[in-house]
Amino acid sequence: MRWLLCAFVLAGCGADDAAIAPVNRPRAATCASMEDLAPNALRLLRGGELPGLKRLLGERVSDDEISALIDAALTVIESLPREDLDRLLSLGSDDRLAALVPTVAGLIRFLLDAPIDAPRDALYRGMGRLVRTCPGDTVLSAVERLLGAPELPDVLVNLGATLALDPVQSVLSESGSFGRRGITAVLCNIAAAIMSPGFEFERNVRGPLGLLPALPLDEPPMLDLLDGLSGLLSTEEAALPALADLMCCEAYGVSTCAAVPPNAEQIPGDPVFTWLIYDLFVADEFDVQGLLADAGVLLADPALRAAVAPLGAVVRQLAEDADLRATLTRLVATILEPAVVAEVLPDLALLLESGALPELIEVVNAIGNGCDPEAP
Repeated sequence: MRWLLCAFVLAGCGADDAAIAPVNRPRAATCASMEDLAPNALRLLRGGELPGLKRLLGERVSDDEISALIDAALTVIESLPREDLDRLLSLGSDDRLAALVPTVAGLIRFLLDAPIDAPRDALYRGMGRLVRTCPGDTVLSAVERLLGAPELPDVLVNLGATLALDPVQSVLSESGSFGRRGITAVLCNIAAAIMSPGFEFERNVRGPLGLLPALPLDEPPMLDLLDGLSGLLSTEEAALPALADLMCCEAYGVSTCAAVPPNAEQIPGDPVFTWLIYDLFVADEFDVQGLLADAGVLLADPALRAAVAPLGAVVRQLAEDADLRATLTRLVATILEPAVVAEVLPDLALLLESGALPELIEVVNAIGNGCDPEAP
């Protein structure tokens, strides 16, 4: 049972209950049990349906690492003002977000089962190298600034609409005039330009895309997509340098683009991330267009953006706290080992499909209220 408590970031697992309990901790009688809070997760556990997560937390991660993870999670939870935590937890009752959960589970299944061109082991190893090599603040800064960019909702909506266009799918198709190899070359050249001094959107993005045959660059939604990307990747915005540093870290193994030495050569390897993007763009097995459209609409909702805003504070805390970053880095690097991720991802998809995500939110809410849920 201990591994389930750890999986749901519960108090215990080596954490000091006295240190995390608020002054006005509710009486035990007012606190729900795990049986009440996480019935679906308990059902899966008792049925032996989560072997990958059980093996991860029972064998692959040490007790000290689990305790450090729990302490880190509790530190983050307790650092948030109660009103911010309540806003985040309110997302669990948002029907629109709940409707996206099966899509996210489908994305996990796609990564596991769909016939994609990006070799899975190479993809997972690339993700693991990115986590191990790149400083946590580099990764988290890019995430924070991209999520906070005002252009992002419209970019997502227009990207989904653009991918649905017949001329775009014709260009992307392997039987068409460009295909995977051509798109890979275009995306890699754009990435190289972003990493280099003097990046200009018009010259380095809109110009190369104009060379692709029959793309409606001057008509919505593609015109709107490019205009949104132009703002997102403006040299006057914070997202561009953060994204460039992340790309430099992945390509050269350095913390920032400023640290790339003259005449540096990129780390050898296939462009597996670019291949994955291409595979998602042309997938029949997964509705990436619908996911982009739904995510963009949700992020454009002022009320939802206000509820999500506290995530920025969480990301900043993780970026600034070396111990927290080290804890998360070790865990994520372990999960991304190809043999491990193949076991864990099916369990994560099953948890999402079973309705366990709202249970996780209820568990966090109970901890935020000072409870220490115990499994029966």
